[in-house]
Order: sequence, then C-alpha cells, then structure tokens
Amino acid sequence: PAASAPASAFQKHLNRFGKLDTEGFAQRLAYRQLAAPAGSLAWGEFSGGKNDALYFYDAAGADEEQLAALKKIDVPGFELENEYTVLPISRQPISHGFRERAAIAAGLTRVEADIEAEGEHALIRTRETFVAVSEPLLLLRLNLRNRVWNEASRKPLPQRLTKVRTSAGQDLAFDHRRGTLIVQLREPVATGRSVTLDFEMEGDFLYRPGGDSYWMLGLSSWFPAPELDASAFTWLCKVKVKKPYIPFASGRTLERKEDGDWNTVRTEIENPVFLPVVMAGKYKITEEVRDGRTIRFAAYAFTQERAAKQMANLASQIISFYEVFLGPFPWKDFTIIEINSYGFGVAPPDMMFITQEAFSQNRDDYTKLFSRGLNERFAHEIAHQYWGHQVKWAADTESWLSESFSEYCAALLVRRMKGEGAYKDMVALWKADAKEAGANGTVATANRLLGERGGHDDRTNLLYSKGPYLLYALHRELGNEPFLTFLKTFQGNLRWKYGSTAQVEDLLQFMTKRSWADFFNRNYWGTEIPAVKD
Repeated sequence: PAASAPASAFQKHLNRFGKLDTEGFAQRLAYRQLAAPAGSLAWGEFSGGKNDALYFYDAAGADEEQLAALKKIDVPGFELENEYTVLPISRQPISHGFRERAAIAAGLTRVEADIEAEGEHALIRTRETFVAVSEPLLLLRLNLRNRVWNEASRKPLPQRLTKVRTSAGQDLAFDHRRGTLIVQLREPVATGRSVTLDFEMEGDFLYRPGGDSYWMLGLSSWFPAPELDASAFTWLCKVKVKKPYIPFASGRTLERKEDGDWNTVRTEIENPVFLPVVMAGKYKITEEVRDGRTIRFAAYAFTQERAAKQMANLASQIISFYEVFLGPFPWKDFTIIEINSYGFGVAPPDMMFITQEAFSQNRDDYTKLFSRGLNERFAHEIAHQYWGHQVKWAADTESWLSESFSEYCAALLVRRMKGEGAYKDMVALWKADAKEAGANGTVATANRLLGERGGHDDRTNLLYSKGPYLLYALHRELGNEPFLTFLKTFQGNLRWKYGSTAQVEDLLQFMTKRSWADFFNRNYWGTEIPAVKD
C-alpha cells in the first residue's frame, strides 16, 4: 500500500538508470538488431537495496555476461550529482575461456590525425582504416569519449562528433553516447578487407590540469578506436596550435615550423602502436644527441640547461643498459616532457613524462619520496617502450606484460646503478606487498579491483609488486644469463606484436624443456606466492 503508483515508480527508475556513465541498452539493442540478429541479448535493471544493480548477457556485441553494482562517480575535488558508474561484481566471457583472447570483429590499422587548437577549443579530424578480422563488417563499435571533466569549474567539457564519412565523402549514420560510438557502414566489408573512414570532432575540451600551461590528448579514447587488443596502427599526425603554445605528438618528427601566429609539428610512426599522445604547452625545448639518438627535453616551469643535460644523460644510460638484454631501442627520437602530476601510467610511444620533483630535493615529503626513486621511475617509464609498445598486451588479464615486466627491468637498472642491496630492498618490498594483497585478487585479475574500497592498493600490489616478484623467482630459477636471454628472445619474437602469458609459459618451456603450467596456475592465475631460496 505504501508503494508508489507503477507509472511514477517506473519513471523514477528510468531517470535513475538514465544517468549511467556507461554504454546503455539502446546501443546494444541496435547493434544486435543490425549486426547479429541471432545473438542473445538480456538486460536487467534492479533498484533498491544497498546498491542498485545491473545485469546483462550480450552475446551479440560484447561477448560478455556481467552483474554489476551502480555507484556514485568519484571524481577528485568534487561530486557529480546523479552520475553513476557500473562497478562489476562478477563477469565472464561467453564464447571463450577466461584465459583466451576474444575474437576481434574489426582491427584498427592506420590513423591519420589533424588537430587544430586555440585556447580550449580543438578541431580534430582523423582518417582511420579498419580491417574486418573474424567476420564481415556491417557496423563498427568503437570507443570515443563524449566529455572531459574540468575539476576547476566542476563542469563537463563536451567533445562532439560532428561527421562520419567514407573516404569518398559519403555521410554515414552513427550514434555516439556514453563513450561508445556505433557507425553503420554503407555496405558489408568482407573478412580480410579494409574500409577507410573520416571522422570530425570539436569542442572546448582542451583541459589544462590545475590551470597549468599545457593540455594533453592521450591515454583515453579521444579519437574513435576499438579496444586495445584491436588497436595496433601506424600513425601520421599534424598538430597546429596558437602561439605561445608549442605542440608535441608521438612519433618521429617530420617537420616543426612557425607560420605567423601558429606553431605546427608533423610526426609519424611506421610500426603498429596504440595510445599515441598529442599535447601542447608553453614549453622550452632542449635537444641532446646521444649515441645517434635525439633526446628531447621540454620543460614548462623550469628551463635549466643543466637539468636538461642530466635528464638526457640518465635516459641515454638507461637505454644503453636495456639494449644489451632487450634489443635495439624502438625509437630514434625520445622526448621527456614535464607535467604537473605525480605518476602517469604507461609512457606513450617514444615519450615519457616527468614532474617537478625531478628538479628539487627540498619540497614536501611526497615530493622527496619520488625524488629518491627518480632513477627507478625513469627506468620504469623507459622500459614501457619495450613492454607496452614494442610488445603489447591484449587483454586486462595480460597487463603485467606492461607494468610488471617494466618494473622488474627497472629493478635490474637499480642493481646496476646502486648495487645488490638496493635491488634486494626492492625485492623485499615486492614480497611484502604481494602478501598484503593476499587472496584479494590475482595478477591476472588485478585490473578488476579498481573502484572497490582498497582496490587501487590491491591492484598496485599485484601488478607492481607480485608480478615483479614472480619475475624475480623466475630469474633465480633460470639463472642470470638464461633469464636475460628469455627477455631478449621474447622481445625479438614478438616485436610490434601482442604478447600473452601463454607465450611466456611456452617460451620458458622451450628453453628449459619442462612445463611451467603449475608455476603460473598457482602464482599468476592463482593467489599463491612462490618460495624463493635466497
């Protein structure tokens, strides 16, 4: 008797679930109807209880079954009213095993980007080539953000997709919402064949973190692209920005010039990559040539020539160290750019970021902590050029190929520079952190912990501590020369390709003539920690 009238209650339900910050039912239904009408699709929304919940079974497009809780979006610095995100409770693939790579409908093989920016406004045009991989293509399902959050104004900055056309200039039907884009092609693309499309996006979304004098497009879906396991593409980019900003973009610099009130740069990457970055700011550029390689340093707050030389020397030493057991460094140019935040995930192709603590040892305690680990941080980010870009990871379950391998290579650099004691200190910390993570997750499921209370710490402990500790255990078991040969062989065999834990296991078995299945089942896919005799 106390319940609301059905129509009123249903409208409240629709309003509440209409605020989800994720791909909704409408696009999934459209995709199924047009691309896979025989595919099963179920969608359930549940309100009430501690958290509202969402269930879906999508065999038509996502190939996934999931039960999730709805939680308020937590954005540092402010709270977004009526915005909810989906936090998975349980999920599993439908057509393949958890350890297997999903089938790819469309792969992105080429991106040509043209960006013109003035103030906060940007006009982005991209020409992109997609290939039909596992089946004929009728629709493209891509990631493309709708907005950027401005923490200063506490408002979203919309990024609008205005045009999608064929390379011949024909308009295509599309739907863009909640970070997902569906494009309907004019005719099916046969398996193995490719299609090239033109996209145009614009808006006042060039957010400057903390009001600083730079903006960045990168490490997010700022241009249309499938998931990372289907995004390995060559890259050609032109960036034109209003002075006094200076532009940068991933890739070998083809041209840098001034044209009246504008600065322009053109870059190119000839090998397949993902996660390229474009940025611009009030930077001063210093270049040093080391061993035939140009190391570029860009600072916006400090312009110390001495600091630039130190950065170039350190980067050159680390690169030379890695080339011995990882093979030739992937790039002839390498750019180090100052930004205003602590830490920054995976370094982009042929770039890394450094923050102001690199220039001062006498700031706050947090800064001092990062300063003491400067060599290790440099080594970790430079290692990503091998682990993350030259060899890519194909799924969330494989991201240790980027983070854990980079961290362990950084530890080898620390051992070379600071001695065995510093290296063993890192190993001891890894072991302690791995024990702290305990049974909260596995290295393979580390990324699923994000969003839960303490989940970020557990993810860090698994990918940046337990993962490297597993590599330490392998290093001890194999011996120094065989282990370094293993790293170099893995890089050589999978140069510019996707890697997997299964391939790690196969290579180890080939080298040692024995199975490593039990080791990985217990310690990587499972929650155990290997016993290492020191």
